[in-house]
Amino acid sequence: MLEGIKAVIFDLDGTLADTLRDLAHSMNKALESENLPTHPVGSYRKFVGNGISNLVKQVVMDKADDEELCRRVKAFFD
Repeated sequence: MLEGIKAVIFDLDGTLADTLRDLAHSMNKALESENLPTHPVGSYRKFVGNGISNLVKQVVMDKADDEELCRRVKAFFD
């Protein structure tokens, strides 16, 4: 029945596993690495859901047009 299947991937983030606190902590560390203001964990509920690149743009706020800054924040987060 499952012949030929070598792997199964589950996306548990936010559905079966509550990882908001971990995601907020990691992103806040990335923001701190660039001396940017951090956000409370609860704020991340409105930031998440559209991928990491969009998350970075939202959390850097008024500096979202600075592509190099966004790249560095994302690299630190990754």
